[in-house]
Amino acid sequence: MQGGFRAERQEHDAGDGNPDRDHSPLSLSAGVLKRLGEQHSATLNVGRYQRAPAAEELYSFGPHEATQTFERGDLDLDEETALNVDIGLRRDRGRLRWSANAFYTQYEDFVVLRSVDEGLNADGSGTPVADGMADRVNEEGEFEVDGELLLQDYGAFDATFYGAEAEISFDLLTAPHRLTATLQGDYVRGELDDENEDLPRITPGRYGVGLAYEGSHWRASTNVLYVSEQTRTAPLEDETDAFTDLTAFLGYRIPVGEESALIYLRGENLLVEEIIRHSSFLRVAQPGRRLTTGVHAHF
Repeated sequence: MQGGFRAERQEHDAGDGNPDRDHSPLSLSAGVLKRLGEQHSATLNVGRYQRAPAAEELYSFGPHEATQTFERGDLDLDEETALNVDIGLRRDRGRLRWSANAFYTQYEDFVVLRSVDEGLNADGSGTPVADGMADRVNEEGEFEVDGELLLQDYGAFDATFYGAEAEISFDLLTAPHRLTATLQGDYVRGELDDENEDLPRITPGRYGVGLAYEGSHWRASTNVLYVSEQTRTAPLEDETDAFTDLTAFLGYRIPVGEESALIYLRGENLLVEEIIRHSSFLRVAQPGRRLTTGVHAHF
C-alpha cells in the first residue's frame, strides 16, 4: 500500500497593471497493489488532485505562433480539482504477458482552451456576427473570416474523463534471440458535464500490432498503429479521418570501450498515409514517408 499528500503555494505577481493571483492546491492519493500468485497482480488507485492554473491560462492575450492561435486567458480561474479512480490487472512474468487498465476522473473547474463564435475582435470590440464557424483573427487580434490565427478562450468547466487501455505480448523466441509479438489498444472520452458536449482535441481510439527482435548485436521492430476517425468533436471543431501508421526500426550495437553505441535506421509513415492528429491545433497533414539514421551512444 502507498499514499501521498502534496500541498503547494503559487503566487503570480503580474505587474503592468494586471491583478495578482495566488492559489494553494492540495492533493491526496492512495493505492494498493495485490499479488495474485506468482505471475499476476491487481492495482487500485484513488485520489483527489488539485492543480493551480498556469500563468498563460490566467494572463494570455495574444498570438501563439507555434499553434497558430490567438489565446485569451481567464483571470477568474480557480484550482482545477480531480477525483480519480483507476484499476488494473496484469500478468508480468513468463512468455505471455498482458495488462489491462481502466480509469474514471471527475473534474471540477477543468481548464480547457476552446474556440468561440462571436464575430468580434479579440478585445471584444466590433459587431457580433455568429456564423457557426470558429472565429479567426490576425496577429493584432482583429476579426477576419480567413484570419491566420484561431481565436481561443481559456475557461473552467466541470468535466468527466473515462477510458481504458490494454496490451498483450508473447515471446515467440526467447534469449539470446528474443522475438516478441504485441497487441495493444486504448480509448478515452472527455465530456463537459453541464453543457453535455465533447471536449476538444481528444485522441480517438487507437489499436496496434507490433513485432520486435533483440539479439546480441541486432535490434529490429515494426509496428502498425490504426487510429480511428474522431467524430465526437467539440462545437466548432472539425472531425478527423482514420489513418494507419506503419513504422520500422533497425539497429546494430557495436562496442565502444567499456560501453556501446547503437547505429540505427528508423522509418515512419511508410504507407505514406495522410496523418492528421486530432490532438493537435494544427489540422494539417504530417510529413509523408520519413527515414532517419543516427548513432546513439552511452559514455
